[in-house]
Amino acid sequence: MRPRQRSRDQDDRRPRPGAVFPDEEVVYSPVDGTVGVLMPHAVGINTAEGVEILVHIGVDTVDMNGDGFTSLVAQGDTVKAGQPCVKIDRKKIADAGHPDCVVLVVTNTADYASVDMLVDPESTVKAGQQVVKVTK
Repeated sequence: MRPRQRSRDQDDRRPRPGAVFPDEEVVYSPVDGTVGVLMPHAVGINTAEGVEILVHIGVDTVDMNGDGFTSLVAQGDTVKAGQPCVKIDRKKIADAGHPDCVVLVVTNTADYASVDMLVDPESTVKAGQQVVKVTK
């Protein structure tokens, strides 16, 4: 995966922070935790420390109604960092007119003093590699 500083914003199509671009057709869990929310194009994972991570695949991909996405985990499953969570069909996503970026969001940032990116934009990261540091 290659992290990017910005991906396109859903509303106005401008770039926004927090995207990685997969080099393969599998999206991996970025953290150890429990799957709290599962949709074809998104996975919500809660860590034991209370961090809530949303892994959102693509922009506007909800309108694909699950086509091109195969869940490899179920709601309530315990996952490990680097574990495959969703198989994606990058061609179907592109053919639908969407970028295949994966946006990682800490949804409860208000509970933390800081959320910092640990990797440089455009660098390559491996499944399970820590890319964000959350400080209480």
